[in-house]
Formats: sequence, structure tokens, C-alpha cells
Amino acid sequence: MLSEKDKELLVKFLGKVPLFTNFPPEHLVRIIQDFKVVHVKRGDDIVFQSDEGTDLYIVFRGKVKVSLVSPGGGEFILSTLHEGDFFGEMSLIDGRSRSATVVAEEDTALGILRRDRFLSTMKQIPIIAFDLLIALVARLRKADEMIETLEFLDVNER
Repeated sequence: MLSEKDKELLVKFLGKVPLFTNFPPEHLVRIIQDFKVVHVKRGDDIVFQSDEGTDLYIVFRGKVKVSLVSPGGGEFILSTLHEGDFFGEMSLIDGRSRSATVVAEEDTALGILRRDRFLSTMKQIPIIAFDLLIALVARLRKADEMIETLEFLDVNER
């Protein structure tokens, strides 16, 4: 059961998250019940690269770091996510393991939506699939820009 404070967080942020901007108010009210809210401390691991898990996470408050970690312990930071950003959408869609590690960079509140709940909602409100595609394309374009920067700039310019 969600606390009143957690419900307030969900109401405040869900309408601003790209995946849910086209939700009619009555659907937003319904999907809020499908979420769980967790609070993590700075430095806490949220998900690990290659872990099983298919939940979608939305940052309601705080900041998280998304990175790739090599077997030798090297780290490549993909992005830093803030309020209203989300992660876990790839596993949410394909049901496969996590593609990156996510760590809280400060005390953070996260909304978590299970895959089965999301898929059920998407069947009832198909526009959410289009919104998800738009968000994924934006991330793919950002990744392309990062690859271009790494490929075409010399070491000093990077």
C-alpha cells in the first residue's frame, strides 16, 4: 500500500514522464496503484549490469548514475539521470537482463513499475507504446552522438 507521501510523488511526476504524458487523468490514477516507491541512500546500488529484472524505474527525487562496468572494474558512465528520468525500459520491453549498472549519486526516491503491470496497461492504452518508442529513439540518438564523439575526435578533444 502506498503512503500518502508516495502517492503525492507519483501524482506530481507521472504526468511529466515522457511515457505517461498522453495518459488521460483516469488512467494515471489507475496506474499509480501499480507502482511501488522506494527510497535509496547515496552510494546504494539499484541494479547491476547483467542482473535479471524487468522493472521500470522512474527517478522522482535525487540523482542516479548509469554506467557500464568491465570485469576488471573499469567504468564507463553512460548518463546521469535526474527527476522525471527513467531507466529499465530495455528490460521492461524485452524481458532480458539489465544492460547497465545504476547507482544512487544522492539520496533518491524511485517509482518502480513491474513489467507485467506495464504490459497490461499498454494493451489497454496502446498510445503508451508510441510514447515509449519516442523515448527510446531519443536515447538511441544520444548514444549515436556519443559514439560519433568517441570515434571522430582525437584524444585531446574527447
